[in-house]
Amino acid sequence: MTSQISDFLTYQLALNHSAGTVEWYRLQLQRYLKWLGDRPQTTANIRAYLAASRSGDKDAGKKGNRPATIAGHWRALRSWYKFLHAEGYIDVNPMDGVMKPKVPDTEPRRAQLNEYLML
Repeated sequence: MTSQISDFLTYQLALNHSAGTVEWYRLQLQRYLKWLGDRPQTTANIRAYLAASRSGDKDAGKKGNRPATIAGHWRALRSWYKFLHAEGYIDVNPMDGVMKPKVPDTEPRRAQLNEYLML
């Protein structure tokens, strides 16, 4: 698995992603694979990981995460499994059955009067 992660990160660099983005992918995969342990890489386990991340499973992210963070986990896993499938490491992409988590629209924070006066 380590060589696959290395290949994936190299692939991300080849796509001209920033070092920070590649590090984000590495951290996301590290957290997911630690949680996954000996479990099989299945659609059901990916859903369980995302649910655990949302509810605050210590191995999935220690505390409960916001919907936008869960969507970030989903994006990282989608990219990871898409890469594994395209490179022939896996025959079936388990992310094909995982819907993108809903992220509620949020309004931008409004500046306070004193912040306007400071301009």
